[in-house]
Amino acid sequence: AVHVAPHPCNITQLYECTGDECAFEGVCDKNGCAWNPYRVEQDDYYGRGAEEFKVDTTKPFTVITQFPADADGKLTEIHRAYIQDGRLIRSEVVNNPDLPQVNYLNDEFCAATGSRRFMELGAHEGMGDAMSRGMVLAISLWWDAGGNMQWLDGSAQNAGPCNLTEGNPQNVVKVEADPVVTFSEIKWGEIGTTFKAGCQPKRKSANMEGITRRHFFHHADTEKQTPGITKEKADCHWCQIRAFPTHETHPITIINDIDDATLPSNFRFLQSTVLGEGVQAAEDSFRSGCDCTDDQECQYGGCLCLQEQDDADDNDEDDDEEDGGSGQREQGRKKIYRYHTHGAKA
Repeated sequence: AVHVAPHPCNITQLYECTGDECAFEGVCDKNGCAWNPYRVEQDDYYGRGAEEFKVDTTKPFTVITQFPADADGKLTEIHRAYIQDGRLIRSEVVNNPDLPQVNYLNDEFCAATGSRRFMELGAHEGMGDAMSRGMVLAISLWWDAGGNMQWLDGSAQNAGPCNLTEGNPQNVVKVEADPVVTFSEIKWGEIGTTFKAGCQPKRKSANMEGITRRHFFHHADTEKQTPGITKEKADCHWCQIRAFPTHETHPITIINDIDDATLPSNFRFLQSTVLGEGVQAAEDSFRSGCDCTDDQECQYGGCLCLQEQDDADDNDEDDDEEDGGSGQREQGRKKIYRYHTHGAKA
């Protein structure tokens, strides 16, 4: 299991608490606001084995933690992703209709999950202020003789797959007598500059109809969105589907036929969605947007901005050529996304 949690404090300097100051209602948020895949009903995301989990903890992987800020430099969110075997693996969207449909930490998510002290002690903005004052990276192995790491991976707390005693140090050493972990190639920098995912195609489905149906979705309610997002929703409803077996070099964009509005140059796809009945959430890799922090040369490994692509001419309607009647589409086409401004084709 894995757990990401910021813990703000109301002390703005190095400080050693005593007595009640160290308790739950003390100077720091003891519990934090946590992002744990198990707690958001994504228990097949992180664990042992490539067949069962998207992040296979039996093999090396790169951990990416991002701290995006608003225009005033205030921390607003915390994002977690991984790279394994050259593939970028973003966090899964919350699979609980009672929680915000996001795949990152923000104040709305923390308030909805009952992180009261986190919110009282400044929430993400307070955590960001502390980071701006300067912090030192510390890495350690946690040996929990009192709680058996139940907060991290205990099934009784819906935090992971482990029973009540697996995390007891006396039991840990019976399974692994000399636990060792290696941390290497630690980097920090502007968002998107510290890693580069490789161009590896996603797993493909032989059932185009099924995967098409799976990725149709409705955009989020305007009441839950910021004004900027609300405007985007009013502009257009578009979703993208990629990498079908018969269209390996041509990702397909499906246009919601409810709207035929012109796609503006600054449009980006929504991260929050309200799913229709029986529809599963699409991964970020199936959505295209303008916050392109991944490898922009990679068709499958990240997003490509629509406004960076050339407009298609009206006479391009049927120019997706096939090669010699083989059924395979022309290789190496550079214009990955194309769309008519009247909304008829993308």
